[in-house]
Amino acid sequence: MARSEIVVGLDVGTTKVCALVGEILGGRLEFLGHGVAPCSGVRKGRVVDLSATTAAIRAAVARVSHAAGVEIGAVILSVTGDHLAGENRQGVVIVGGGEVTEAHVRTARLDARPVGAPDRVVLHNRPRHYRVDGQPGIRHPLGMTARELAVETHLVTASAPILENLVRCVHRADLDVQEMVVSGLAAAYATLSETEWAVGTLVADIGGGTTDVVVCTEGSLFHTASLPVGGDHVTNDLSVGLRIPRADAEALKLRHGTARIGDAKDGEFVAIRAVGDPEPREVPHRIVAEIIEPRVRELLELVRAEMDSATENRVLVAKSAVLTGGGALLEGTMPLAREILGLPVRLGVPRSSRICQNQRSASLERPYYSVGVGLLLHALLRRGRPEGAPGPAVLTNGASPIAAAWERLVGWVQKRMAP
Repeated sequence: MARSEIVVGLDVGTTKVCALVGEILGGRLEFLGHGVAPCSGVRKGRVVDLSATTAAIRAAVARVSHAAGVEIGAVILSVTGDHLAGENRQGVVIVGGGEVTEAHVRTARLDARPVGAPDRVVLHNRPRHYRVDGQPGIRHPLGMTARELAVETHLVTASAPILENLVRCVHRADLDVQEMVVSGLAAAYATLSETEWAVGTLVADIGGGTTDVVVCTEGSLFHTASLPVGGDHVTNDLSVGLRIPRADAEALKLRHGTARIGDAKDGEFVAIRAVGDPEPREVPHRIVAEIIEPRVRELLELVRAEMDSATENRVLVAKSAVLTGGGALLEGTMPLAREILGLPVRLGVPRSSRICQNQRSASLERPYYSVGVGLLLHALLRRGRPEGAPGPAVLTNGASPIAAAWERLVGWVQKRMAP
């Protein structure tokens, strides 16, 4: 009988911390529970309050531990923020006419890493394809005869000090970090079909403080970015523009918000109470839309700029787009995205043929759970994938460039936390 594995995903965001527990058995993932806690200690992917973030992590993990009936000691952690940087790079190794081995593949991937960046950590180093003696498009070079092996790989790096603070919060919550996964990639795991992975798809995960963008094609990661704009900016605009408390602005956005002025209901008014006003007053619904649309349009134009920069041979890689995250639920966002991106756009919710369907899984089919579910799918996908194999990009264990980078980060954190 196949050995089961309990995995825990921890998505630390600007507005909330979400912890999910799943069990991997026989190539399938079964959800055991989830816990959510509000978070006020993170801004745009950076920890600004260690105590508040640690408390939110403790609360979310305690809730899911109780719901799932399991003890939790380690988590797979999401990473977001504009400190992330993605680029496609090439690595080369001389084989000398012999047979390509795993050591050659590993060396080629190591050669692709940037040098002279001591404060950067490689989170993802996933080959897109290989070249053997100049022949492109090789997916599995092991065992081939070659004089030279080259790899085209997508690397994602992050700021080590920023990761250090995030890991410190997890450790203060009495947890270990197994791995880190970029939020946009986790969202892609949860929302894309195999066809969308293959043909070229942009995924934008619209969170509270950031929007994470990835472009996937030929089964691999091609482009990664994190934008410092999210749904909280819409809330702030409403709060400032209407002089109402942020909590009221968030409620107004959820109940009456629309991303397109043209969708505002003529003759309809919404009740608000401005700061300092003794009584509520009514404002036209159109004014609410006039405040919201410019911000959402700005966000989507930034996404469009990332899409335009993801080209191969001057051809756009993305053929369609998927919007997910809580911010994607704002009314009017989908049609506005189709207008700005000029692509077919759909709402992304966590669904996968690898997920056991039950009442728990159905409750997680919401855009704001995409990253958390994707973290668990990451754990499932990493099983059985040969090191260096192209495909939906996953971190690998063992003696790999990723493992080495992870060991360096852990060592960095432990050294700084030592008394």
